[in-house]
Amino acid sequence: MTCFERFFLSLKYWLNLPKAYDRWPDFESSFDSEEYLFLELKNEKALLLNCGDCDGPSDILHPTCEKCVEFRVKYAEREKNAPDSWHHLILARIYSKSGK
Repeated sequence: MTCFERFFLSLKYWLNLPKAYDRWPDFESSFDSEEYLFLELKNEKALLLNCGDCDGPSDILHPTCEKCVEFRVKYAEREKNAPDSWHHLILARIYSKSGK
């Protein structure tokens, strides 16, 4: 359990709202389909997905994240230059200095 999940679990407890949400408050995924990158780290191919504008946990264990990632992986794999196989998935929040 992440520190955020522990925080929300405690919040549910102190507010006496045991059924408010499962492990993370409700949120809607927010992403740009084009914000992904195939890269190579130490001779291993990976897919990086930017979760920069999303309020979610960036955790595939969360059902909303899982659906989002499934959609985005399929989208990225349709790219002409997508590698035949990749073994790692990276969910990240990437921000630019300009805030755009």
